[in-house]
Amino acid sequence: MFSTADWLLRLKRTYIGNATATRDMRIQLRGSRAAVLFTLYLFVMGGVLLLFYNSSMGGYAAESLATAQSRLQEFYYATLVSLGIVITIAAPSMGAFAIVTEKQRRSLDLVFSAPTEPKYYLVGKLIGSFRYVWLLLVLSLPICAVSVTLGGATWGQLFLTFLQFSFYGLVCASFGLLLSTLCSKVLPAIIWTYLAVGCYFIVTFLLLGVTSGFSGSPFTQVNPFGSLNPIAFPFAADQTWPVFGHEVPTWILSIVLQLCIVKFLILAAGSLIAPGNSKEIRGLRVHGLIYIGALAFLVGFSMDPALRTMLPYTTTSTSVTVKTALQIFHGRSVFILLFVLGMIIVPYLSSFGFNDLRRHRPNGFFNIRHILSGRPSGHLPYLLLLFATCVAAYAWGVASAPTAMAFRRFGGPTTVSSIEVLDPFSTSFLMFVLLALDIWLIAFLLGWFSVSRVPLLSRGRTISLFFFVLALILPTALFAIVDGGSVETASGIWAVNPLTSTFCGVEVAGIAGLHSLALLCLCVILALATIPNVAKQSARILEKPTEAPQ
Repeated sequence: MFSTADWLLRLKRTYIGNATATRDMRIQLRGSRAAVLFTLYLFVMGGVLLLFYNSSMGGYAAESLATAQSRLQEFYYATLVSLGIVITIAAPSMGAFAIVTEKQRRSLDLVFSAPTEPKYYLVGKLIGSFRYVWLLLVLSLPICAVSVTLGGATWGQLFLTFLQFSFYGLVCASFGLLLSTLCSKVLPAIIWTYLAVGCYFIVTFLLLGVTSGFSGSPFTQVNPFGSLNPIAFPFAADQTWPVFGHEVPTWILSIVLQLCIVKFLILAAGSLIAPGNSKEIRGLRVHGLIYIGALAFLVGFSMDPALRTMLPYTTTSTSVTVKTALQIFHGRSVFILLFVLGMIIVPYLSSFGFNDLRRHRPNGFFNIRHILSGRPSGHLPYLLLLFATCVAAYAWGVASAPTAMAFRRFGGPTTVSSIEVLDPFSTSFLMFVLLALDIWLIAFLLGWFSVSRVPLLSRGRTISLFFFVLALILPTALFAIVDGGSVETASGIWAVNPLTSTFCGVEVAGIAGLHSLALLCLCVILALATIPNVAKQSARILEKPTEAPQ
């Protein structure tokens, strides 16, 4: 029977004395290759240090003490930013090589033939990468300590920055592990890993600039999401951020968020190499619900300052009230959020096949009992649950945002109730929700329809992604070139584009209701054409009772 003592014993076995981590560490430090790489690393960092020192301190010997202190701080920040760039280059490769090399040596099946859990194996790979990142940080300590010795920073700031860098390296290695499980060759794994880390770097940098740039400089007050970018680590070491009325050090929030990202990526990697109905798959789906809900809540909460941009709409059309304009605004916001999330999530669930793991083989069209098992019949229930979670969390975030003073500067009411800001049951809001749901379902059904005759796993995912990109995004860009002037009135060719309602004038935004009803009819037609074929493919499994499912 499971007990706390057993859980602690398994936790100790996984994180302390992990055999996979021990083996990887011995391989990394075997021979003279590691010594040569570390020597080159020190020479590069030393050259960077000299370059930054000459550019920051050269020619300022006669300046005042305050100016000299400022130059030393610039030197300190420049040194640590260069260290972050080095870790961004070095850490992803350690994760990208981890699984794909085991596949090429055909040793991965041998590893899991023993009583080894995917979590134990992947955590061991992460620990090896974490140690390697700390080796790079320790080797760079004498170089970075020059700034501390000269008075540009304190030892506490340096240690906290190094701590954030180490967990950032863990995030980069986690991206590598996830994409390494998806690839069968080393080169594609490395390319996709660096593309993923590059996207992560760009997104966190944009979050740093957008949400922190109102103070004049994005580094004056680093927000928790902006602190995920390595460039912000030196600045966030001695800053705080308000959380429920309490000032919490930003570096703590940064580490917690990075650990959440690592947890999700490792669960995703574990679900790809785990057998069907394993706890890794269930954990990934539960965490997906939590993370999607948290993201939607934060988006809804942050929408409150943008409410004032809705009032100019009421001056251009007397037929639209403030309340209706706000419902349309939030409807468009949640539609954009759902569209972006759908483009990422729906293609992965829009397929089944016989050419991959057994858990991807069809077992029906809709079965709520498999919602967390990863079997195809649970894909649609899980997709609907994700959708409902996102919408509910967004509405909760809007209702939780401070709205009392939203309209004061515009001459509006001094107090605004939550129902006036967002009425989740209003037609103006629900028509955008239904439109997003239709797009999710059509992408899902197109993928399933394409594989219901020839069950190839990659085909359904490709067609579902094709629908999002080529059937929705590219025509919208083409319409803007051909007849951009008609978008405000939703006339001409824009009348047939489902995305028109997110761009048109607020007085004609009701076209979203017509588009949603038309797409709902298309969903019904696709479902009627898909379900019989899925039933036939599922019957192929039932005809082979001697073949044990994975």
